[in-house]
Amino acid sequence: TFQKLFDCEIPAAPKGKELSVEEKKRFHALWPCGEHEAKARLDKFCEERVGEYSEQRNIPSQNGTSSLSVHLASGTISARTCVRTARDRNKSKKLDGGLDGIKVWISEVAWRDFYRHVLVRWPHVCMNKPYKPAYADIEWSYDTDHFRAWCEGKTGFPIVDAAMRQLNHTGYMHNRPRMVVASFLSKDLLIDWRMGEKYFMEHLVDGDFASNHGGWG
Repeated sequence: TFQKLFDCEIPAAPKGKELSVEEKKRFHALWPCGEHEAKARLDKFCEERVGEYSEQRNIPSQNGTSSLSVHLASGTISARTCVRTARDRNKSKKLDGGLDGIKVWISEVAWRDFYRHVLVRWPHVCMNKPYKPAYADIEWSYDTDHFRAWCEGKTGFPIVDAAMRQLNHTGYMHNRPRMVVASFLSKDLLIDWRMGEKYFMEHLVDGDFASNHGGWG
């Protein structure tokens, strides 16, 4: 049985990774946890916003996404529950039928499983190696000043800085800015993408190994 597992004391945060009292209060307020909260968030999204998801999902200034990634990552809701709820809302027996917004959202949920299958099929991608071996010999920069500016949101590029400051303050970042800041770090600053991948995992409340590596690798 797993009873002994539940009797174990929850380990403390690693040294240097502890949250302050103010940070704990902030994250509790921003991200209420638990299965009930996850289901309530899903229901609200399906009732109010999923119909416009396909048009608004890539606009960071709009509240167009479900923000369920933190619950999916922590296991307080399953992808199957999300898909079933959206399908029922669509009044369709097929996952690819009905409203465009719901169809697109279901396909985005499926991406999470896709990245897990990638790790199973090509395990080298979870060993600090790029998806395409041809890119393994790129000579990356390890400029600490540039990397620090990126981490702190002080690059001078407004969308990059706003996104990184949001991440540092809330533990979250809209999916589109995640792509922007990742591309900026690796393609403009030419800094090793693995440094960015690690920083994301250390700061995202919805940090998911497979999905995070899928976005960076």
